[in-house]
Formats: sequence, structure tokens, C-alpha cells
Amino acid sequence: MAHRCYITPNALPFPSAPRIPQKPSQLIWIQSDIAALSDSRDAVVQAVEDFSCKYHLPLVLIGKDVLKGTVFRHQVVLGQIDFAENLRLLETAPPSIGIAPLETSADQETLDFIAGKSDLKILLFGGYGHPAVYSAAPPYTDSGLQTGGSVVENTYAAWIDALEFQYQEGWKLMGEQSRLIRQERHIDKVAVESWAPALESCVLEKPVRAAELYEIFERALRDGPELRGGAPSLENIYPELQLENHFLHREIRELRRSLSWRLTAPVRTAAKPIMEWRSKRVRSKSASPSEKRQSTPRDGGGPS
Repeated sequence: MAHRCYITPNALPFPSAPRIPQKPSQLIWIQSDIAALSDSRDAVVQAVEDFSCKYHLPLVLIGKDVLKGTVFRHQVVLGQIDFAENLRLLETAPPSIGIAPLETSADQETLDFIAGKSDLKILLFGGYGHPAVYSAAPPYTDSGLQTGGSVVENTYAAWIDALEFQYQEGWKLMGEQSRLIRQERHIDKVAVESWAPALESCVLEKPVRAAELYEIFERALRDGPELRGGAPSLENIYPELQLENHFLHREIRELRRSLSWRLTAPVRTAAKPIMEWRSKRVRSKSASPSEKRQSTPRDGGGPS
């Protein structure tokens, strides 16, 4: 089954015009939920607070509950916002320093969970032209894009030094670093190079007719374990199938309204011509000789 498994990197629909590098005027801390910090929390939080106070920089907190029980002197709490709105914010916000901590000192189960995270924050901050500081945790140390910011140990000294560097010098390098991230992880590129082959691998070599599926289901019901009253035919379980169909349609409608569906629209657009070409090729190969003869135009192009 290994040939059926594909790992696709994170990608984002970056805006066409890159951000012009400017000295940061605020900090941004984004969390989908509460920050993944335990033993290192005090050191990281104190470094961010002291740096924010030193330069009177606002600290924008985005997430349901970024740091429960912690209040920063210059915090601006936006709370949980839609991911698409998050992208628009990063595109239009003043130049910022991104804050992306992850725990590096905890029990093995917690560390294993953290190691399973991705380098999405590098795309969010670096890809949108904001310098950032990241914890030296596997999602960032294993990323080929870590040149887009400072990857540091979770100590007070390391975080203070990294924030100072990004504020004084690091932002000047973001033009080239942002370009490299956008070039490597733009959703158009990832769609063609990663998603399209994965989707294409799911196409059957020979299409299956609906009548064949009906026969398979009917046979399974007929030859399967005895049910009360005997094995039912498809006609007898039609109401149940209708109910399942109703639930499926509802799930599809909810999917089409979801953020993930909107974000992956460029992937589907890029993959559509490839999949159509693949489908035509498969149909051509699987057509019977008689079908091929019927589809061949007669000599002269008209009736004989």
C-alpha cells in the first residue's frame, strides 16, 4: 500500500505582490488553540513581555485562548478568527514579528504530539513577509524553510536575543527569504507537483459501471450472514439507503461551505485538466473493439 500513500507539504495561496521589508511595529502570536507550552512557558512569556515593553510594541494575540491566565501589558486580543481572515490580516497588517513557540521540554507523549505538527507558521509569517522567532522543535528544525526566521532554544536569553535580531536586522532579509518560501510552497506549485499525482493515483485503470456495483452489493446481501427475516434485497432496504444518501448530501453541503474547501479550490482547479485528460485516456484504453469501431467516423465524413 506504500505506493498509495502520498505526503504533501503545506501550501498557501500567497498574494501576487510580496511585502516590501520594513522594520516591525508590532508582534503577532497566532494559536489555533492554547499555546503548546509547559516547562518553557515562563521563560518564553517573560522574554516576549519584556521585549514588547522595551520598545512599546503591541502584541496581537490571535486564537481561542492563546495563553490562559496571562496578560501582557501591550496586548491586543483578537480572539479566534477565520483562517481566511487570518491570511488577509497577515497580508495587510503592519510589519510584525511573528511569535511561534512550541514546547521542547516535556514528557515523551507530549513531545511526540508536538513533533507531529507542521511548519505552517513559517509559511504564515515568513511567506507573508514577517520576520519571526520559532522554538527549536522538530516542526521547525526539520523544515527546509527555517532560514525564514530565528529558530531558538526555549530560554529567556535565546528568545530575547532572537527578538532583538529580528527587530534590528532580521527584517531586512525578509524580501529574499519570503520569495524563497513563496516559490517553494505556493499552493499552485504544490497542487501540480504533489496533489495532482496523488489524485491521479486514485483513478481506476478501468471504470466500474454502476450496474456492476449494484450486482456486487446484491450478491453480498444475498450470500452474507442470515438476517432476521432473511437476507433483504436492495428494494427492501431502499428507505435506509435513502436516509444514508440524505446524510451524505448534507455532509457534502457542509464541506462545500467549509474553509478547507475554499482554501483547496486552487488545488482542484489546477488538477482538473490533468484528471480529465487521465479519465479520457483510461476510457480509451478500456473501450471494447466494437465500441472503438462505433466511435470511428465513416470514410468521407457522411452517410454511405
